Amino acid sequence: YGHHSPTALIAMIYLCAGGITITLPTQT
Repeated sequence: YGHHSPTALIAMIYLCAGGITITLPTQT
């Protein structure tokens, strides 16, 4: 993969996790 910036990694993880793992910690 060509991750040139941390934003790419975050986007990848966000898509892979379906946005479930990366939710706002304030939302409990």
